Amino acid sequence: MVNPPIEVANQGIQAIRNYFRQIEKGKDTLFEAKLIIVGEGGVGKTTLARRINNPKCPLPEEKESTQGIDIQQWNFVMEGQEKDFRVNIWDFGGQEIYHATHQFFLTKRSVYAVVADNRQESPNLPYWLEIVELLSNKSPVLLIKNEKKDQKVQINEKELRARFENIKESLPTNFAADNRGLTDIINNLKFQLQQLPHVGTTLPKTWINIRNELERLFKEERKNYISLNEYYKICEDMKVTDRTFQLEISQFLHDIGVILHFQDDPISTLYNTVILNPEWGTDAVYKVLDEPTVINQLGRFNNTDLGNIWNEAKYETMQPQLLELMLKFKLCYELPKEKNTYIAPQLLTKEPPEYEFNTTQNLQLKYEYEFLPKAIII
Repeated sequence: MVNPPIEVANQGIQAIRNYFRQIEKGKDTLFEAKLIIVGEGGVGKTTLARRINNPKCPLPEEKESTQGIDIQQWNFVMEGQEKDFRVNIWDFGGQEIYHATHQFFLTKRSVYAVVADNRQESPNLPYWLEIVELLSNKSPVLLIKNEKKDQKVQINEKELRARFENIKESLPTNFAADNRGLTDIINNLKFQLQQLPHVGTTLPKTWINIRNELERLFKEERKNYISLNEYYKICEDMKVTDRTFQLEISQFLHDIGVILHFQDDPISTLYNTVILNPEWGTDAVYKVLDEPTVINQLGRFNNTDLGNIWNEAKYETMQPQLLELMLKFKLCYELPKEKNTYIAPQLLTKEPPEYEFNTTQNLQLKYEYEFLPKAIII
């Protein structure tokens, strides 16, 4: 029996009928998901991402620390079915300046690997587990303990498992020594990825065709993005003419890490852009934060600065969309009294400016949160 994706079912009877009409024209099964690797900087996330594909891959040099997000592809054959399973691995930079943007890529339809090592200031596991629980609809989590020099990672697993029910396994390894435990990690990842609810869902063949065409545009024609109208035209060429389904497909592909399409603001320029190469978008955003001029100006920049930073051909015609991406990520804010001038609060000095403030006869409000993601208040 074929069941439509929950997002289709939530749209009502007519949407379900349209879905089955498309199924009648041809169907296929998609075995694809997103693996998201998070943790503090330097704990071994990039090593894990690389050794999943190549266990003999050397340790990355210290200067190779992930800046923003690195995306890789991993394919394996499903045991017993002889079918290929594709995994989009998103390796997230652990430096605090990048934390603000992670929330926009922590999606459902994903498995999470939270990596920790045995440094005294690590692991900051509760923070990462809270983020995953808050933003990913309780997706499954594997704790990966990188026991450098064979020293145990000191964590209270019983307490963490009681608090976070989505922790599936806690797995030790030692990337620097002998890959001890790597096979077990890979097998557990394969198992959890194949258990995701959307995996094996029967989809209209046209949906798969659209996904393949978008990938072809990126890989063969080297297109980093297309307009929403171009995307609609691709859907229409594949006989998907219903606008609701066109947007549902793009949301589905966004969730599994194939493209980026932010649909929450239909009047924005960002809504009208479908990013085929997610790294193109994230690299452009982080390029601003890593720019020495912006750092020296304590996070302050204007449109002229952005023109100098995004001066490569692949960026120059998309500066409004990229700026909107930064504003959406809350990486920067426009200064209210200075048009086209922005501030990236992560780059502000930690020392607040001195000014006189009369505290007499003021009403004070105190808010308490069980958890507050970093960079919400700076």
